[in-house]
Amino acid sequence: MLLRLLNFLRGNVRIEMRGACIERLLNICAFHGIDFWDLRRVDTDILYATVRIDGFRKLRKYARRTMTRVRIKGKAGVPFLVFRYRWRYALWGGALLSAAALFFLTSFVWTIEIVGCTYTTPVQILSALNELGLKTGVRKSAVDPTDLKNQMLLKVGKLSWITINLKGTHAEIVVREREETPYMIPQDEPCDIVAGKTGVIHKMNVMEGKALFTPGQTVLKGEVLVSGRIDSETAGPRFVHSLAEVQARTWYSLSGTAPEAYYKKTYTGAKKSRKALIFGDKRVNLYLNSSIPFAFCDKMIEKEKVIINDNMHLPVSVVTETYLEYTPVKTRSVSGEVSTAIKRSLERRLSETIQGGTVRSSNYTFQNEKGAVTMTLNAECLEEIALEKELSAYP
Repeated sequence: MLLRLLNFLRGNVRIEMRGACIERLLNICAFHGIDFWDLRRVDTDILYATVRIDGFRKLRKYARRTMTRVRIKGKAGVPFLVFRYRWRYALWGGALLSAAALFFLTSFVWTIEIVGCTYTTPVQILSALNELGLKTGVRKSAVDPTDLKNQMLLKVGKLSWITINLKGTHAEIVVREREETPYMIPQDEPCDIVAGKTGVIHKMNVMEGKALFTPGQTVLKGEVLVSGRIDSETAGPRFVHSLAEVQARTWYSLSGTAPEAYYKKTYTGAKKSRKALIFGDKRVNLYLNSSIPFAFCDKMIEKEKVIINDNMHLPVSVVTETYLEYTPVKTRSVSGEVSTAIKRSLERRLSETIQGGTVRSSNYTFQNEKGAVTMTLNAECLEEIALEKELSAYP
């Protein structure tokens, strides 16, 4: 691809060589560094080939030595275009203005890409960058990546590392964040063990502290299961860092509803498209009537930026809005499909709720009411409920 572009910029000529010593001519040209390509032999004494302009000028004197007649069959390339349009001053003026406008536009940052966000959002990073001076439309010369990086690390406390790469009109922001770890009470500080959920204790293994409940008892969320205060009649109270594993039976009742009938879209095949241009944050509609063309339709929006290459993005986008007409048709749901969909949703919600616990038993109940199907999942689970909590009264 690059070689073809270079040949087009230099200009090339399609020639016909006719004679009995074409092979000798080609050998002489190869010896003197004259390149040929796209060779095609149509007869024993006729050969078509493509050669650059400078090569064609050298070729003619060697053609006379080998008694080979060379004729031009076609011309291509920038030099011929320039010669053809050399008197069209408006064209060259427009080309110079376009080149100047392109050079001016490429001195700004038009797109910003955030890479590596996990705990923070790209919006938060963009907002901080905007306050520090890096935003869409700012001149690249006004951005100091090193200084901006240091200010971002101070401004956004969740960042541990950041780099700012300016590539053409594109700014790539790569961030690394500090991992958020849950707060844990140090081992040398006393604490209680409390119930994270309401349930019936199934199994209790206390390694440190004073157990206040036994298996089989019901506990409420927030109640102290294991105390970090151990009273002694002789030595007074002793405070420890409680350690325990507490499994409890918990119960959940989750419900989900889906309609027995719904409207299905039947597309008619009619569609209408319209375009608009976006310059920066300004929109220019290329249509007059802005009303929705159909009573029932889907709207699809395609936005295509004007990109010269991966690092050269211009602040111009072409927006294509396509409207697809459909007719809503009321359709009755298949009961089995509805039940399966609700069941999957309830099971997913239960799994997210117990977070690693196990389901001991479950059952489903159904109810049809007002054109809707309601499914209720009743489940008994077994899960870990022990949570550490600092002692409220500790000297």
